[in-house]
Amino acid sequence: MVPDLRGNGLGRALLESAMETARGEGAEQMELGTSEGDEAAREPLRARGFINREGGPDGPVMFFYEREALIRSSSAASSTSSCAWNASPPKSSTSSIGDG
Repeated sequence: MVPDLRGNGLGRALLESAMETARGEGAEQMELGTSEGDEAAREPLRARGFINREGGPDGPVMFFYEREALIRSSSAASSTSSCAWNASPPKSSTSSIGDG
């Protein structure tokens, strides 16, 4: 949420609506990404039960990585492993919402 719009409940309403929609679509979990320093976004997530630990509160810390899909680094281009970019989300019961 941009700073000028914080504090009026809009983020909470968006999150609640997204959670309701995900449940209605059969999602079993929801993943959200935010930066480490954005406490204004992290606290409401924690207050609604979101954690950054894999498998539960005692699990290892989870990390979120991102990359522009159409730009390949020289090291990735020379790698022997293959990579496929998907334009649509995978067919699964997990919903993922993040802000960029």
